Amino acid sequence: MEGYFKSDSIIHLIKAATQEKIIISIWSINMKVMVVGTFDVDNYGDCIFPDIVQNELKKRLEDVEFQFYSPTSKKARIGNYKEVRQLPGTIDECKNIDCDSVILAGGEVLTQGHNHKDLYCVLPPNTMSAGMRLWMTPALIKLFKNVPFVINAVGIGSIDDEVKTGLNAALTLADFKLVRDQLSYDFLNNNGCKVNIGIDCGFLIPRLHSIHEWEQIAKNVIPENLSQQSYLAVQIHMSYIQGVNFEVWVRAVVEIAETANLSIVLMPICYHHSDLVTLHKCYLKIKKFFKHVYLIDKFLKTDEIASIIFNSGGYCGSSLHGAITSIAFNRPLAVLTPKMPYKHDGVLRTVGIEGVVTTRCEELPEAFIKSLSLNLSNAAFTGVENADAAFDQIASIIKTPLIPTEINESDWIHLKKAIYFDSSYYNNKPFYLFLRFIFSIIRTNVKLNGYYDTFSSWKNNFLVKKRISC
Repeated sequence: MEGYFKSDSIIHLIKAATQEKIIISIWSINMKVMVVGTFDVDNYGDCIFPDIVQNELKKRLEDVEFQFYSPTSKKARIGNYKEVRQLPGTIDECKNIDCDSVILAGGEVLTQGHNHKDLYCVLPPNTMSAGMRLWMTPALIKLFKNVPFVINAVGIGSIDDEVKTGLNAALTLADFKLVRDQLSYDFLNNNGCKVNIGIDCGFLIPRLHSIHEWEQIAKNVIPENLSQQSYLAVQIHMSYIQGVNFEVWVRAVVEIAETANLSIVLMPICYHHSDLVTLHKCYLKIKKFFKHVYLIDKFLKTDEIASIIFNSGGYCGSSLHGAITSIAFNRPLAVLTPKMPYKHDGVLRTVGIEGVVTTRCEELPEAFIKSLSLNLSNAAFTGVENADAAFDQIASIIKTPLIPTEINESDWIHLKKAIYFDSSYYNNKPFYLFLRFIFSIIRTNVKLNGYYDTFSSWKNNFLVKKRISC
């Protein structure tokens, strides 16, 4: 094991890799780029990252093959990619990955911790949690394979104190690392990990298609009687309305639409958070006193969601990447967030946008009006310019041969301790372990999972119905 971390020559590294039956990238015909993120969850922002990474790196690299990795191998339906591979869950499994570089593509991926009933309950006990796999696996692959490790404008999530030194050790191994907001920057720097603030690559979404192509995509999904920029694109997450006066939110959305002389189009962005369930109830409520409201209740792909915002006269919602897309297409916006400071205001501030994010529903119309006075086109340009420069650096790093990777004994101990702590979550928790077993059966059985989702939808309907009092 020591040879992997303290080798002082490329020959030593090749010999060590050969012993573990790892194919060294210099023998590869195509460059294999391992792209890591939560591409197994039906969420707009996370699942559009693969499109952006491919689009940008194909302009800069030749003969490149992209391999998408997530905590599970279940491909999100919302994404345009064909396949998702499962990230390793142990140190030994990381030795078997064959790639020439690793990119942590974006999103709130610096996190960890097991959940006994969500999508990731299917991950075996005594292995890394879904969150830890996202950043620990690339770090270990960096060590074992001596390949470039890139972290591109990511966000921080929940991290246990016992894991912080391990996270720091892992990020120290990265050849390029940017976080997307001030909160993430402060957390990591206070933890002793020096990083810089970058721009979320979502600002490059407009470059995925030509204007004509965006128009055609939108034409296929919006109601036929709506013209370009004639409607307000509206979305809300179930998790963001708990405890909120929903009546106030609905009236705020209608006020924006009436003031701007727009219709309302309700569109889901995160199916994982039951957007459709929530928006169906919104539709019934809004319809009572606003005639020009439409609900898009069919399943949308990421580029279809982006096209609806592109074609709109503005956006009002709670999705960070809905807001990013709105700015990228130079559309006015108002954003509801559960708290401040948070990722929404933090990320938008990186392109100079302030005053459009609020925690209060009644302030959404004022936020929308504020956005009309802002130079959104300049913000969009700032986003493109900086995200574009980041991909220039990433491509350069990927193409540049690396010297053998070294890690000191202290950092290696921190990595192992973090992995052990995270993997031991179910130890001495028999009830949680039992629930994980039950939910893992449900999640891996199509019929049972369907029944559970039906129950969850009913529960969400009931909760929203109580809040809206239709």
